[in-house]
Amino acid sequence: MLRKGKLSLEDALEQTCEYAQRLSKSPFSQLEQNSLLIATYLVYGSYYTRITATNHPTAGLIWRAEPWQFVF
Repeated sequence: MLRKGKLSLEDALEQTCEYAQRLSKSPFSQLEQNSLLIATYLVYGSYYTRITATNHPTAGLIWRAEPWQFVF
């Protein structure tokens, strides 16, 4: 759920990642395989992407967004 209307893509990604992190901390959440997050998808206009996060030993938390897919 976005906090304000008409966001830039960067703002939408940031809010989605923060929200997914909070939800993933629940003791009942089932995390995606090889990710620190629950299943997280961002729909932006006519496109969507799946977001994952991994913990790298030296770089810290790394966010990854799959290539954008067109919503039919």
